[in-house]
Parts: sequence; C-alpha cells; structure tokens
Amino acid sequence: MSKKSCNFAAAKKYEHKMRWRWTYITLLWMAFFVCSCAPEKDTRKIVWLSYHENSSAAYPLVHYDLEMDKDSTFTLVNSTGRSPEEALKAVVPSEVADSLAVIVEKYGMLQYRDDYRPLMEVVDGTIWQLTIQYDDETAFASTGYAARPSGDGLQRLQEYLGSIWAEVEGNAKTVNLYK
Repeated sequence: MSKKSCNFAAAKKYEHKMRWRWTYITLLWMAFFVCSCAPEKDTRKIVWLSYHENSSAAYPLVHYDLEMDKDSTFTLVNSTGRSPEEALKAVVPSEVADSLAVIVEKYGMLQYRDDYRPLMEVVDGTIWQLTIQYDDETAFASTGYAARPSGDGLQRLQEYLGSIWAEVEGNAKTVNLYK
C-alpha cells in the first residue's frame, strides 16, 4: 500500500468523524433554539371576558360577559336576543374562567389581530368583539366587521359560553346593563 493511499484513508476517516461532530453540534443548536422559542404556559387568570356579536338587528345576536366580582365569584351575563335593560345574570363556578383560558390558548386567540375587515367594502354584516382582562391587569381585544380570524376559536368560545349558560339559566336574574 502506498503512502498516498494511507493519507487518503485517514482523511476519509477524519472527514467522517468531523461530519458526525457537526451533525451533533447542529442538533444541539436546534434543540436549544426549539426549547428557547417554546411558549411558556400562561399562568394569568381571566377576571373578565366579553364576547359580542351584532348585526343590523335590533338586539345582539350573541352577548356574553363573564366577570369576577369583588368577592371572587364569577357571574355570567347574557343579553343574547334581548335589550340591555333585560339582560340575565347568573353565578357560575370559578372553573369556567379556567376552561375559557384553555380554549383561548388552544385556539391561539391571543394571536388574533386587533381588527378584521373584508377586502371589499361591505354595507351589512356581523360585527364581533372579544375582550379579555387578566388578573395582572393586562388585557387583550380583537374585533371584526364582516370578517373573522381563521379557525374555530370564536365558534368554540361561543358554544362553550352557551353550554354554561344552559346549565345556570334557571338561576338567572334580570339586570339592566345601562345602570
């Protein structure tokens, strides 16, 4: 075997060894990048959530307000299909706020844009608004007119609030939202 062929074999072995080192280093950097970019779990608690949908109709299509009272109890206000003077209000379990936080996180609702509008001017359409306030006094709001974010987030939120309302409706009292 010539001296030249031995150097070639050593070079190949060295190249193979270096390739594995670079692969390992690259994988370590990728793992670091993925771990450092992973979103942290949101530990804030919802103290107020409001979801409204209106159209040109006289009364709201959908209108739910979940709020934490001073004594830390949660109430759900529903004026869907009624005037604000005839809204209904009922106490709900505090777990409702936790379940809403899960829905907000699962459907990425905190990444919604501030405002959704159609590309072309629309004369008549549905207006919606989602507002969330947290225990650290931060807030989030998103609105839209004849346009919505992609995905099922708003639909799931509305369905959940409707199901909770169905459970507590028998205990509801009439309230005037203007007072």
